[in-house]
Amino acid sequence: MNLSLLRLGLFLLASFLAGCSLLPADKSEDRERVYPEAARPAIVDRVGHTPAALLSYYHALSFFSASELSREKELLFQSGDAPDTRLRMAMVMGHPLQPNPELRRAAFILADLMQARDSVSYYLRPITQVLAVSYNERLRLEQQIRRQNAQLEKQHMRILEAQRQSRELEEALKGLADIERSLPRARNR
Repeated sequence: MNLSLLRLGLFLLASFLAGCSLLPADKSEDRERVYPEAARPAIVDRVGHTPAALLSYYHALSFFSASELSREKELLFQSGDAPDTRLRMAMVMGHPLQPNPELRRAAFILADLMQARDSVSYYLRPITQVLAVSYNERLRLEQQIRRQNAQLEKQHMRILEAQRQSRELEEALKGLADIERSLPRARNR
């Protein structure tokens, strides 16, 4: 019973985080159209370490521009090494709106938080686990995309080589046809 409630909670949290990751790219006109200024949180809670406060923080990150995300990352670097601060740092580093998400570093921070034995880290473990699964899946998908791009590039090179060989064979056949035309025709016997 307790395990099923935990699974349900993780599923709901994952659904919420997945919904947050589907936000449009950093285009101010899209952001204004999709998220009017009235919907933007007025205050970003950087202090609370409850899962609700952290989810609210993650949601607030969706309204940040790229420069605001960079500034937020710098603030968090200076804020110390508390578990909730490290979790916020992982959220900022791996956020989909970040121009260059640092998913590997964020996943490393989350894995470190999962191994921590202090009470705050333990309390934050469900949201940490959901983020870790999400970031690891994104890393896996990025690796798969890189592998497929490499395969496509190899295939493209093979196609170009085959086209080059085809042109060479065509030219050789034309040359043979020219030689054949230039030979005297044998008379019918």
